[in-house]
Amino acid sequence: MVQTDLIKVSDGAELWGARYNRRLSELQTLQSEIAPEIANNLRLKLGGEDEKRLTKRYTENGEAYELYLRAAHTGEYLEQIEYLKRSIAKDPNFALAYVRLAYCYNEQASDRVLAAREALSKARDAATRALELDESLAEAHIELARVLMNLDWDWKGAGRELKRAIALSPNLGHIDYSLYLTFIGRPQEALVEAQRAEQIDPISLELQGRIAHVYHANRQFEKAIEKARAPHATRLAEIVGAFALAETGQYSESIAVLKAAPGAAGVLGHIGYAYARAGNRAEAESICRELQQSARKEGVGAYEVAFIYGALGKKDEGFRWLDIAYEQHDPGLRFLKVDACLDPLRSDPRFNKLVGRVGLPL
Repeated sequence: MVQTDLIKVSDGAELWGARYNRRLSELQTLQSEIAPEIANNLRLKLGGEDEKRLTKRYTENGEAYELYLRAAHTGEYLEQIEYLKRSIAKDPNFALAYVRLAYCYNEQASDRVLAAREALSKARDAATRALELDESLAEAHIELARVLMNLDWDWKGAGRELKRAIALSPNLGHIDYSLYLTFIGRPQEALVEAQRAEQIDPISLELQGRIAHVYHANRQFEKAIEKARAPHATRLAEIVGAFALAETGQYSESIAVLKAAPGAAGVLGHIGYAYARAGNRAEAESICRELQQSARKEGVGAYEVAFIYGALGKKDEGFRWLDIAYEQHDPGLRFLKVDACLDPLRSDPRFNKLVGRVGLPL
């Protein structure tokens, strides 16, 4: 059974609701039935393209669609990828499955759980295939933009893809564009885009975590902490809030939150950074050694090693590891212009040279 409800956000009042008895394999057909009813009950005046987007069927294969849905409701990226590969095997022309696959690989790179070159190359292949099948998919343009930023350092190309995504679907892409504007050093515009994303979808918990990321990257640490402490905050919001806690001198609380989070390189690196800022050099150096091994063996963690060394006052070591991060195309480098963790290295002439090599505007 599927229950569909339209809720007025301002007061929680139900505007419309209905129940549908369907098998999981019939959900795509049900989607086509529900969309016109929602539009009618909201009295939306949909244009032809909007109506097509609501009712379009991306696959006629029920098994492929069911596997796609299972992937979308699974937390682990490896499990999602397996479902999506099986979905694509059932229907090699299922564009949405390729989009989700690109998303998973991009997230693996961003979370430092897979070497960037490997993950991002796979993300590019999946996003490109999705666009070959359907150029109008805004989500595919977003995933391709992430590859252009992280693998190619093609900032102009990434900007074009994100603008194309917003043009195709004005309710999508604003938070991604906000982060893009953050990376290239346009903080005021970035915050406006983040606010626009929140106005469009004020109750999305996932979005609140990404907005916390924008606040943290733009040095609005108290606002990032506020998002992390909101009711029902996501794990991402809590992690980003912990990063902000370290920047406001609340090292013990930052470390406690991060130690309870999954031990990806980004989280571990910020624990080491907080220890370094707190004066606990032994713990910071221990984490540094662990991340160095990860960077050498798995290609993840070089960026975090660099900023821990910066916090320890070891500038030469910090720049040596930034060079390694550059060679490995570590996604952390997209934060070069804004990351407060790199402030101890920022005044050195070598820093702006690296910013230029990554293609970011000085």
